[in-house]
Amino acid sequence: MKVIDKVEKESVITGIGTLKMCNIAILVIDSSDGITDQDLKIANLIHEANTGFILACNKWDLIKKDISSQEEFINFANMRLGKLDYAVILPVSAKTGMGIKVIFREINYLSKKMKKKFSTSALNKFLELIEKEHHHPSVSGKTVKLKYIHQLPASKPLFQIFTNHPQHIDKTY
Repeated sequence: MKVIDKVEKESVITGIGTLKMCNIAILVIDSSDGITDQDLKIANLIHEANTGFILACNKWDLIKKDISSQEEFINFANMRLGKLDYAVILPVSAKTGMGIKVIFREINYLSKKMKKKFSTSALNKFLELIEKEHHHPSVSGKTVKLKYIHQLPASKPLFQIFTNHPQHIDKTY
């Protein structure tokens, strides 16, 4: 039992280190189990690593063939993922080979999408729209103003926002 625990611990440490270096992560889940709590923990690590996210739902051949069951599973997956619902959800079957080629198409598409560069003016217009719809609440009597945004040079989408009171901006905002 201790060897298994040690091997599992090492694989988790290696996986976390690898996430920090990758641009696109593929989380393979067992569709017949749904999205487990462990799957969600890994999905959150993927989110924190700011990588592209593909959720490969293996054993799709065990899901009922009717479209409503498949749509129900995808809706459930999006609900379970919460803020991570931007993941590309792909039904696959390692047993039959179904959907495997689609993974490579999605990797290419996501890679191109992640390399897209945005002009500062387009980002600032977007920031203005977001701020109008979701104005930051005043904190300690101070009005927080988001001044401007720009894209940082990086292999992953990374943006920097300048504000008058950065210490008053909640991480979730």
